[in-house]
Amino acid sequence: MKFKDLLINYKKSSVIVLSIFLFIISYFWLSVFSHTIDKDLYYIFKEFISNDNVSKDIVVIKIDDNTLNKTWFPMDRKFFLDTLKNIDEWKPASVWIDVFFADKWSNALTDKLLAERFKKSWNIVLGSAIIDDWKIEKPYNLFSSSIKSLSFFPPIIDPNNQKVYSVKPYINFSNWETIENFSFAILRNYYSYIYETNYAYSKSLWKENYSFPNNKVYLWDFDDKPELYINYSEPTKFSTLNFYDVYSWNFDRNQLKDKIVLIWYTAEWVKDDFMVPEYWIVKWIYVHANAINTVLQKDYIKYFDEKIEYIIWFLLILIIVYLNIFYISRESIMLTLFETFSIFIIIFLSYLISFIYFWIIFNFPFEFILSLIMAFILTSSIKSYFEEWNKIRLNKALSEYVSQDIAHEILHGTWVVNLSWEKKKITTFFSDLAWFTTLSEKLSPEELVWFLRSYLWEMSDIIMDQKWFINKYEWDAIMALWWVFWKTSETSNYDACLRALAQQKQIWIINGKRESFWEAKIWVRMGINFWDAIIWNIGREWRKMEFTALWDSVNLASRLEWVNKFYWTSICVSEFVYIEVKEQFEFRYLDKIRVKWKNEPINIYELICVKWKLSDMQKSIILDFEEAIQFYIKRQFKEALEIFNKLNLLWDKPSLTYKNRCELYLENPPNENWDLVWTMNEK
Repeated sequence: MKFKDLLINYKKSSVIVLSIFLFIISYFWLSVFSHTIDKDLYYIFKEFISNDNVSKDIVVIKIDDNTLNKTWFPMDRKFFLDTLKNIDEWKPASVWIDVFFADKWSNALTDKLLAERFKKSWNIVLGSAIIDDWKIEKPYNLFSSSIKSLSFFPPIIDPNNQKVYSVKPYINFSNWETIENFSFAILRNYYSYIYETNYAYSKSLWKENYSFPNNKVYLWDFDDKPELYINYSEPTKFSTLNFYDVYSWNFDRNQLKDKIVLIWYTAEWVKDDFMVPEYWIVKWIYVHANAINTVLQKDYIKYFDEKIEYIIWFLLILIIVYLNIFYISRESIMLTLFETFSIFIIIFLSYLISFIYFWIIFNFPFEFILSLIMAFILTSSIKSYFEEWNKIRLNKALSEYVSQDIAHEILHGTWVVNLSWEKKKITTFFSDLAWFTTLSEKLSPEELVWFLRSYLWEMSDIIMDQKWFINKYEWDAIMALWWVFWKTSETSNYDACLRALAQQKQIWIINGKRESFWEAKIWVRMGINFWDAIIWNIGREWRKMEFTALWDSVNLASRLEWVNKFYWTSICVSEFVYIEVKEQFEFRYLDKIRVKWKNEPINIYELICVKWKLSDMQKSIILDFEEAIQFYIKRQFKEALEIFNKLNLLWDKPSLTYKNRCELYLENPPNENWDLVWTMNEK
């Protein structure tokens, strides 16, 4: 069995197989391209909310332009000495100074006093420089031995867009020395002070579990290189003081008690600017201030649980594949676009809600979305292929019963086929092979079947090529309906007449090829009527049904086929057909008749050819025939008989019928109430 047959016969199992296949492809794709997408995604979501959750325990003391205007650059270390004295009076939890202090100062006494102040303060954090080969350059030995902790603070700059998203908690240097990041060193001092914990124990706990007392830090771990992604707030949200004001005791003393104090150069001419996702360019101090604030406020940008995300990922792929194969329609482009857009909206809202309320984002946001889109596109393509393949099969099967045009409209059209009962104007066609019984007696069963197959094949092609619906075959007889599947019938009579003439032309060709074999020409009688009919499914539902047309108009078309036998014509149409298409075809008025089992008389006409295609002989015969009919209507049967006799000698068969009738009326004239109607006693 072919794969497409398996997919059709086992759709539900194929959904699971296809979903697993898509998930595996996505997984390996993820292993190659994971985390290569720009990390701005969660900051885009963050734009929808305002993060005013800034800790009041962080105070930035700015060495700004105003301070440098009143001192100088570089500032005398005496300014730092006096400022630290003022700060220590109010017992801050931790203090960091944005000065490297790598060399001796010109005044040795100032360095000695500053080192003593570092020891006395016990909570001072200084920075270190990272030089080539990841070596560390520490402050002057006098200061390094006096401070509480040493840290590094170089930024982690994304090479793709030069933005700062995160900070590393520590760095391992080539000499196996581990130094904490500035932000984490500050936090360690802070928590040691607040909870009065042992520093060594706290530091050990940190390195093992990335935790502070009562605060487990959420880190993004890429290749065993943990990073804290910063939840940024605007710099203006942080509490700030001016360095010179603190030096001059011009500040609120309570503002520093139990606080994290960050002393940093923020002067505009000091090139200490970095790009961050939301506020573009900020001073480096605010990167660290935001990193510290992220931990203090526990506003972590966290990963969703990876295992659960894989399960959700697979289930979503499964749902998309299932819905796309079983329920989602491919007929409307707008509907398809709506479905695709809905997928984006659902995933986007999921990201947004998880981030706003929980500060949680998915591990693989873009890969996740792209894999779902891939699932949608792939299943849509597969479904479209098999739908089209099935339509071709169904169209081929349906075309065995209706024309290809009708089959195409049923399968691809925008209207709905109504197979319940319905009353509407349709054109009905009947044809029958004259002397079929006599012909069949001369043929063997094999020859008879071969003849019928050949004859019906050619006639059916002509009928169905013009959107006819062949309702049934009864041996050599054909019943066809026109316009049963369409809302209007604007051209049904024109097409019906055109197809009837085409069949008669083909019969003439058949006779030319096969007369010697059949030993006689075949003659096919056709009747066409146009009027109201009831079209419906007749029979037992789910057992045996037949789509057909009923009512007097259908019966009349059948009678008109038989009427040809009486007038020796080939195509007889009702006056309803004649009225509709008399400007497109040549007709000859035949008679006013009353068919069997009907009371209402009807005018009937012979369909001869397309308009303006009459030969001179035909024109002459029709003119003479119409003249004879006028004599006949006026009861001048003798004059009419003379013309009908002349036409009969020219092998005009309807004239023979009237010749016999005139002879009858000359011997037995009709009564005074004669209505010119000829009543058919046969059906």
